[in-house]
Amino acid sequence: MHTLHFHAYSSKVGCLHFEIVDVKFIANVCYMPTSWDTDAAVGENYSLLDLLILNAERINAIPILGGDFNAGIGAPQVGDDLSLVGACGNGVRNHRGARMIQWILERGLQVLNRLDSTMAIQESWTCKRAVDGALVQFNFLLAYLRVRVMRAWVYQFFFFQLALIIVVSIV
Repeated sequence: MHTLHFHAYSSKVGCLHFEIVDVKFIANVCYMPTSWDTDAAVGENYSLLDLLILNAERINAIPILGGDFNAGIGAPQVGDDLSLVGACGNGVRNHRGARMIQWILERGLQVLNRLDSTMAIQESWTCKRAVDGALVQFNFLLAYLRVRVMRAWVYQFFFFQLALIIVVSIV
């Protein structure tokens, strides 16, 4: 690696810049506002992510976005492009999930941790809600179509995932 540096852009968004074999990457990590926050607050975070994606393109880096989006994409719905949204999901799609899907599709992104067809749907959850015990996905990894999923693993511990590991290739 030639370059490795981190910058926090807000209390909810940070970036890790790195290179592997002369390929630049910018890993954007976010924690989206919760359901108690306004839609305007969510919009501000998406606007910041838009700027970071544009910056990555400007310097010819591959942007990867990941984190807790506090959005429920849920199980695939009729009309979903499974090559972008993925089929490996459970639960129901909420308002923030629908907004996230629209944002993803408008930018030509894909949801990497939902694309591994070998992952069992019942293993794809990232949070067990204390209120009702429902298993939901709120943590996602997003990238452009140049990034292809080779294999994904989810390690769960009690109510939370400890790690989401995705092996990818760049085309």
